[in-house]
Amino acid sequence: MRRPFASVAIGISLLAYLHGSAGDVRAVSHVFAPFNQLVDNRSDLPGLDPEVVPLIGAPAGVYNAYAVGLDWSPVAGGPYSGEALWAFADAADLAGVTRVYADPGRALNSSADSTPQTLVWRGYMDQAYAGGDPLFMYMAQRFTGSSANWTDVGVAIFDAVRYSTPFSGDTEGASRWHRPGSFFALSAVGTNVPYHVLPFHVDLTSRYELTGGLPTSDAHFDLYAGGFDPNDPLTNLVEIIDDVFFGEFERRTLTLTAGTQYYLVVTGYGNLDYGPYSGSIRSGDPLLPGRATLGLIPEPGTGILLLLGLACRPMRRRPLPERAS
Repeated sequence: MRRPFASVAIGISLLAYLHGSAGDVRAVSHVFAPFNQLVDNRSDLPGLDPEVVPLIGAPAGVYNAYAVGLDWSPVAGGPYSGEALWAFADAADLAGVTRVYADPGRALNSSADSTPQTLVWRGYMDQAYAGGDPLFMYMAQRFTGSSANWTDVGVAIFDAVRYSTPFSGDTEGASRWHRPGSFFALSAVGTNVPYHVLPFHVDLTSRYELTGGLPTSDAHFDLYAGGFDPNDPLTNLVEIIDDVFFGEFERRTLTLTAGTQYYLVVTGYGNLDYGPYSGSIRSGDPLLPGRATLGLIPEPGTGILLLLGLACRPMRRRPLPERAS
């Protein structure tokens, strides 16, 4: 009998989390029985021919995170592992779906080829799931006419710590810059745009979810690592979130490194795009939840100097008791 590698891997990583390797012991968790599924896209339109499997048996409780793993292998039609997609929803038929609990996109370790591999997803639900409510897993291969075996599909849901660092401001009247249009050239549209710079750092090397937008204008976000100079906007640029339409909030998952100084530049798409903005930097991996802190990384030794300063504070000498005459 073949060892259920994906299910075992998910179970081990989840149990390590639940028993304190990444923080508190989590009281609410459930691992569903593993299953096998042939995922066959017979639709004329990509992604509209999902297989649906009910996930049964989650006890009462609130679940805000998931871990999914499976052994993936091609069958026919030239599928890629990067085209393997799934979602959690509340009904077995698309027409009856009222809640989509998670729809994470491609696996963390997927690729643009047909090499068999174990795929892993970890993340937070888009909206929390209450144990006992209907829960169905939709599975699809995006490429029309392709099919793949999803073997030993392991699904775990649990309650996970999630940290969120909000930010907000208003770019009206702010300094202006010529923003990047790509990693290699400056924008032909945003040539003199107001901007704000938000320095921040993270406590763990992990995945983080960045969300943000300008409610009244088209937004543009640029992320820099290690330094930021508005007069040299292509240097240290590591991520571009472009043309977020007004009133919309972009969501992007990024891997960030502890000990690196980051600078998030909030700006507009065009020269007349400015105004109030808001967003957050949140934990993106429930098995390794990190926290972002706005501001610069403290200089080494700052904490020791503060302690020394307290220890060396001048003190008044107690008056000596008078001697008896």
